[in-house]
Amino acid sequence: MGRGRIPLTMEGITMTFFTSQSKVNTWLDCRRKYHYRNVDHLKPTKKARPLMFGGVVHDMIDAKAAGKDEFKVLETVADQNRKLFKEEEEMYGRITEDLAYIMRAYNDFWKKDPIVLVPFKKRKAEHPFEVEITSEITAKGKIDGIAKMKTFKWLLEHKTHKEFPDDNHRWRNLQSAVYIRILQMLGVEDLQGTLWNYIRSKPPTRPQMLKAGSLSTKSIDTLPQVVIDTIDQNDLNPDDYADFIKVQRDNLPSWFQRVYSTVKPKVVKALFADFVTVSREMADYYDKNPNTPPPRTVARHCSWCPFEPLCRAEYQGNDVDYILEHEFVVDESDYQREVPDAA
Repeated sequence: MGRGRIPLTMEGITMTFFTSQSKVNTWLDCRRKYHYRNVDHLKPTKKARPLMFGGVVHDMIDAKAAGKDEFKVLETVADQNRKLFKEEEEMYGRITEDLAYIMRAYNDFWKKDPIVLVPFKKRKAEHPFEVEITSEITAKGKIDGIAKMKTFKWLLEHKTHKEFPDDNHRWRNLQSAVYIRILQMLGVEDLQGTLWNYIRSKPPTRPQMLKAGSLSTKSIDTLPQVVIDTIDQNDLNPDDYADFIKVQRDNLPSWFQRVYSTVKPKVVKALFADFVTVSREMADYYDKNPNTPPPRTVARHCSWCPFEPLCRAEYQGNDVDYILEHEFVVDESDYQREVPDAA
């Protein structure tokens, strides 16, 4: 483990270091976590439910923007992961069924006020980019979209959370400011700020059947169609539960939310400068220490770090190779490429 990387200068050839907001965030969080993820290219064999859920939502929204059936995407995910979801039901629950309910409710909730996408480079959504930010560093990533709403243009960010974030969470999300600057560098001007398109990822609660054969109308956090399907599956009369179904319809704003955050140019400038500074720090470290993994930052965040088993095994003198073999895979599909510039 610890293959290292190609130095930024090699035999007179200038190499490109690829950075991203995700890599910057990881580096600031823990440098060893960055090394595991972006140099050793390690990924847990089992993707956590929030990551799986968010990835599928993005793919479904992208498919719909391209004029395709987004639920075909969900069918493919279900087919490809059928064995995993069955074996790890405690981890994933009814994830594909949850996604179907939530995304159908999402489409229905916003059908009278759809997001108007601004095409960019012949695409309506999921815009990949590679932008040179210094002579040796290129920023690489993917932007969810550009929206025209309320007469303004906005950077569009799709986010999935169990509960909606507040303003304190949004101002700490530096990615939006970086992406606004990236879009400006690509020629997209007059962005008012960020449109946060929130979708809750919490599994909708299934209503319980009572011993008497009726449906419990106890207050639950769910979606209307979940209740309607439960009524149908148990051969009950929907009219008997009209008020209960209405409560779930009235509760839909707690599942889907849009927040418009304006941003000032001087804020974008300051945050992007920080992004460049940290990117230089990452590049400099691996230029000077190509074969030396950086130190760890051991703190509270280790509790939810996917690489915690590796660090704990090393600190406690356990078998690190066993952990690597059974809990991680090497995946270079998003490899941080180093390619030579013109000599």
